[in-house]
Amino acid sequence: MATSSYTKILQVREHEKTDAYKMYKKAVDSFEEIGMELFHLLKKKEEAEREYHSTLSGSAPIATITFQHSYLERLKHQIEHVQIAVNNARAEMEKQQGKLTNAHMEVKKMEQLIHNDFIVYHQKLTKQENEQMDEISIRQYVNGNR
Repeated sequence: MATSSYTKILQVREHEKTDAYKMYKKAVDSFEEIGMELFHLLKKKEEAEREYHSTLSGSAPIATITFQHSYLERLKHQIEHVQIAVNNARAEMEKQQGKLTNAHMEVKKMEQLIHNDFIVYHQKLTKQENEQMDEISIRQYVNGNR
């Protein structure tokens, strides 16, 4: 019966699945962290734009308006960079999810092989037992007719 070798392979596949889950979890956490950073930058930009437009509608020194404008431009630049990081993190997360899915499928395949192997083994065993019972019955019949 090849179940023992299948069991060893199953253990390896389960270990790979565990590793794949850890990598997926790490990618999800990274994506969430970068996503929160983007969210906070967007909130800052929204507040800065509101303050900038308020300053423009009132009477404020040119230096204040210039400072606010340059601050907004820096925020926009940061947002662009963080958006790229979010996209990269999303791609990595999706890649790790694919690996996790594949690892899960490999575990299921091995479990199915083990199950099928067990069924075949059980059928062979039952067949052997039936053959032995038939042989015993024949011997008893033959010994009874002597």
